[in-house]
Amino acid sequence: MAITELDTGHGRQYRNHSAPAQRAMLTARRNWSRAQATEQLRIIYHCLLNCNIDSKDSGAQRWLAALMNAQMSIQDVVRAVAYSRQYHDRLNSLPTIYDAIAVIYQDLLGRSWRTISQQDIDNWAAIAIEYGFNAVIDGLLDGPQATYKKFGDQVCPYNTNSI
Repeated sequence: MAITELDTGHGRQYRNHSAPAQRAMLTARRNWSRAQATEQLRIIYHCLLNCNIDSKDSGAQRWLAALMNAQMSIQDVVRAVAYSRQYHDRLNSLPTIYDAIAVIYQDLLGRSWRTISQQDIDNWAAIAIEYGFNAVIDGLLDGPQATYKKFGDQVCPYNTNSI
């Protein structure tokens, strides 16, 4: 079971969740205020793209609206940003496919390349070569490792200070 920290407005509370309940939380959608959605997207851009939100970026504006209207969860937005040309350009600029896999692990699972087995890196590299980076992104976001993180409705990747 996983333990989730909840901010109820009356202090922090903790709740145990079974695997199915935790999976549901990963894709939970809620209405965010503009300020909350902007902050979450700012963190996602910083984590995945190493940049700030550009107010003229139509993708960012769509994702903000989708968060504010509960059309997308944080995980949905993370996946969309990871699918973006800008993120793929970042991955393709790295010296090797192995470096790209290490970056994806760090960005999506918060894991240093030092904690990844060579076999896992080799397997994901083979998948990336055959099917592309989106297959690796899907495999990691939909896999069991993602469920161990506070990820989904309340926070974006690896920022435990998020709302």
